[in-house]
Amino acid sequence: MAENQFPYQPQGSPPNQPQFAPPEKKGGKKKLFGRIGIVVAALGLVGGGAYAVTQSLDSEPEGESTPEAAAEVLFEAIDNDDIIGVTDIMLPSEREAWIEPTTALMTELARLEIVGDDTVNDGELNNFTGLEFEVTEKLEFLIEPLGNSDDLHSVEVVSGTMDVTFDAEKFATIAGDRLGDVDEMMAGAGTETETVDFADEDFTFVVAKEGDDYYASIVYTLAELAREDAGVDLPNFKEALVPQGVDSKEDVVEQIVLAALDGDLEKAAATLDPAEFRVMYDYWSLFGADAIEAYLAARESENPFTIESVSADVQERDGRNVAVVDGFKGSIKDVASATDIDFESVDGTFTAKGSAEGSDFDVTISDNKLVADVDVDGGNIKFDADVNREEWTAKGTFSVEGPPEEEGTISGEFDVDIDDLAGSGSLEGDIGGETIEGEAEFSYSDGCLSYDIASTSSNPELEVSEGDTQCSDDVENLSNVVNLYKEFSAIFDDMEDLGVVVVERDGKWFVSGVPTYMYMGVDVLKAIDKEELDELETLWEDIVDLGESSTQAFDSVLGDDDFSTEFSPVDTTIDFDSLEEFDAMEEFDLDSPRTTIDFDELRELDGRELNGIIIEDSDMEDFATETTIGRDLVEEAAN
Repeated sequence: MAENQFPYQPQGSPPNQPQFAPPEKKGGKKKLFGRIGIVVAALGLVGGGAYAVTQSLDSEPEGESTPEAAAEVLFEAIDNDDIIGVTDIMLPSEREAWIEPTTALMTELARLEIVGDDTVNDGELNNFTGLEFEVTEKLEFLIEPLGNSDDLHSVEVVSGTMDVTFDAEKFATIAGDRLGDVDEMMAGAGTETETVDFADEDFTFVVAKEGDDYYASIVYTLAELAREDAGVDLPNFKEALVPQGVDSKEDVVEQIVLAALDGDLEKAAATLDPAEFRVMYDYWSLFGADAIEAYLAARESENPFTIESVSADVQERDGRNVAVVDGFKGSIKDVASATDIDFESVDGTFTAKGSAEGSDFDVTISDNKLVADVDVDGGNIKFDADVNREEWTAKGTFSVEGPPEEEGTISGEFDVDIDDLAGSGSLEGDIGGETIEGEAEFSYSDGCLSYDIASTSSNPELEVSEGDTQCSDDVENLSNVVNLYKEFSAIFDDMEDLGVVVVERDGKWFVSGVPTYMYMGVDVLKAIDKEELDELETLWEDIVDLGESSTQAFDSVLGDDDFSTEFSPVDTTIDFDSLEEFDAMEEFDLDSPRTTIDFDELRELDGRELNGIIIEDSDMEDFATETTIGRDLVEEAAN
């Protein structure tokens, strides 16, 4: 880059005044590149992956002492393809929130060959975006404070030119062996260069002060673009939301959850990481009141669901603190439906006790136990099972007690192998004073379910002796679902418990946003090796095949003259004889090239059923005013 390309002259300049002598700004319509501003350059290089972050992350980022110097260093780094220089001038809180999780995520993707081998070398993410920037004519800036903020400045590039080049083949190197087709798609695509003349662009970005230094901020730039598009004034930065946080890292998740459920959106927001969500805190005076109003409006109806407490176990993983929810307590209370339920989860055991619509129940579920006691219509059902998740078996007892008007009690035992769809059971009891004893066995093989049931009783009418084998797509699909679930479970059985990343700021603990979601992806990928990824690809194909076979089984039930959807699990059959219902509508004419149904006129059919479809007034609002049906389509379906 030519010497003195940036006419930066800090000496003798009054504070908060433009440090560059800008030419007269040209008018004109905003162009795409100008609307994106610094986000194109910074995200194209950093977010897209054209950086070697390891060296940069091992040292503290190097900000600048003035906003002008930060702007100059940023464009010098972009012009010189100095990737470390770009990351160093990024706002440290944004760098922490985005680049570090991205590095971890891309490392796992490279290990699984989803991205290319050259993407990551010894923990460094290399240049693979195919984007290159070159300043071809010196840039001049207009810099001024942003509103009444002491730490934010807007930087407008008012003149100068830059070439932006996209190399398609270089971009294709991001693809790993599993995405090899990208190379073929991009082969021979060449390069494309666009020259950006900043005199014709509306190109403004934001620099922010953190500590004693200034940095370029992608997030503040995006916030300003959104604010300008919305046509609202700058926020009062002196009325920023004040972070609250929590003293204990174990309690931070509970605070944000309870505050959100209680409708205290401001308290919930004040529990978010003030470094990562600095923009939200600063712009709270603009949207905070509206967000709270909208949130409370959505909760106008009585909410029967209440969480009283949440507990979390905080684990350290790769230098970060992850809070994994390990317990909660709450209730569901609704007078209208006579619902009064208390529930709790402690040490992996979930319990729920109460009543709903006249039925009382008490249920306990844990890793190896399922116990239920339910009163229904004056009767009672008890269920007690020991579950072995590793062997996919369940063994236990049950009892059924009828209501007073239907005297009788039956109890029994069962032993089921869920994996093989096989099992046996026995029962004994009395029905209306008549004794009964029974045995049952069932087994699955090659899409067929065989069963044998036998019972004896003091009343011959209650005796059963039956054995049969049923073969159907439904039985086979049930087995396939069980097997698919088992295989998925086996792949992810060594996965870390997913949790929320929490961070400490000035002695208080807060919930992190982007790192939480990105590190969840990292934890999922870490549980998979290359062979398991191959299994997942096969499993996905099996899921698709399972869906198609289910659809075909459903379609086989319909007649040849039926017109039905291929994707719906409910009966949407339309008998075209029913089209006589539309004779009175002039718009419905099969002899015309195209046929239009006016849904306003269909309102007279509100509540009526046409061959299995109930037409309701409310449904019509989901359609456009007019829906056009091609004549060929109607005739083909009718025939």
